[in-house]
Formats: sequence, C-alpha cells, structure tokens
Amino acid sequence: MDIKSDVRVLDLLALGTVKNVYLAKWKEHTVVLSNLTDARLQPDFQHNLHMHQLLGHADYTVQYMGSCENTLVAEYFKLGSAAGLQTLLNTKLLGYNTLFRRFSLCLSYVTILEYLHSHNRVMCDSNTLLKTLSQYLVHPDLTLRVNDLDALPYATHNEMAACGSPPLLGDLLAPEQHGNMPNESLCSTACDIWKIPDVCLWFLGRTREAESFKFHLFSVHRQCKLHQPDQRPSAAEVLRNYDRIWQEWARGL
Repeated sequence: MDIKSDVRVLDLLALGTVKNVYLAKWKEHTVVLSNLTDARLQPDFQHNLHMHQLLGHADYTVQYMGSCENTLVAEYFKLGSAAGLQTLLNTKLLGYNTLFRRFSLCLSYVTILEYLHSHNRVMCDSNTLLKTLSQYLVHPDLTLRVNDLDALPYATHNEMAACGSPPLLGDLLAPEQHGNMPNESLCSTACDIWKIPDVCLWFLGRTREAESFKFHLFSVHRQCKLHQPDQRPSAAEVLRNYDRIWQEWARGL
C-alpha cells in the first residue's frame, strides 16, 4: 500500500491528543487513517503502531493495513465504538437487543483481555467507563475489537506498569492506582480485572431479565473487586465462570 498516493481522505472522524482520525478510501475499501497530532507524542503513536504489528489478531484487534512514518491505516467499523452500544441496541439493532447478545459482549470483552494478558499487556486508557468503552469497536457480528493500543505497557505481577502520572482521576481506577507517587500507583493485569464488573453490567443494561441475571454474576464480580490485586481471578478464570453461569442460566438452574 502506498498511503500517499493510494489513500484518499474523505472526512474527519475524531480529534485526539495523540492522533487525528479520518475516514478514507483505499481502492474500493473504506478505511480509517490516523495521523500523529504532536511530534512530542511520537513515542505513543509509534507504540500504538508497534502493538498493532505485534498483537494484531483478526478475532481481537482491528485489522492493521499499513503505515508510513506517523500515519497508520486500519479497517473501518461502521458501528463505531462500544460506547454507542446502548443507543444502537435500542434503535437500529433493536432486533439484537437480547440478554444473550448483551452477555456475549461481556464474553467478547473478557476474551480480549485474556488475549492481551497472555502477552503481559495491560489496558492503561481505562480510568473511566466511557474511556474504556471507547477503546473497543463493534464488529459487524456484534463482537468487539480493541482499537487504541497506544497505552498498552508490558506488565506482570512482579514487573508492574505506571498508567499515567499520579494522582490519577477516574471512577474506574483500581485501588492500587490511587497512590500519590509514581511507585505507589502501579498496575499489573489485575487492574483490568477490577474493571470487568463495571463494563459487563453496563453491557447488560437494566431490563428486568438483565437485573435478574446480574444476581448470578455477583460472586465472580465480587472476586474481581477484591482490594488485593493478587487475590483477583485471571481473565481466563472470569471467562470460565461466565461460561458456566450462562450455561446454568440457559438450563434454568
């Protein structure tokens, strides 16, 4: 792909701190083109590009199509980000507004976390529910794909990552992110686990059926909210529990 000659910008989609995002055309394909906005943020932009090349997977991430210097081209998702799902499911996707479909979004979200955690990566851009949801795009089959990978540091339980400069602000911060000094505000993949209940409960909505189903998730969600990071389950364990709970619900247990 020769981006300068083959890709034609159609419209501005979003203005961001690190990059501006445009709707574009490449041959017969509608794509998304991202340009670096500030040369001082080039390390963040290049980290995003590197993560797409390193972690790109058709089932979990948006499809990376090409890059040139500080420009990146990726596939376009016409359904937008997960932040718009409540509106979509109550309007143009009303026929898919079922508990099964909504809980499938929880499964898709945790499956992506499991994939990222298997590579020892933690999602730093997740201080608020809206910010977290905006990191994921909605695939035509109504599963999710992670999009923004510019804040995805390497982290393990022994080698934790700093997600921004403390004190951090946001309603979705894990307890270990509330320190006032850099060495007091470090994350492992357990930070992502803390946020799973908030994201899943939002996906489920507030119908009577959803409220009844949420009761069955209480135990696993309580484990995700344990204050000691090493006591929280892994994403794989959450996924296994989610699968078990759904099977029991479907059988009327």
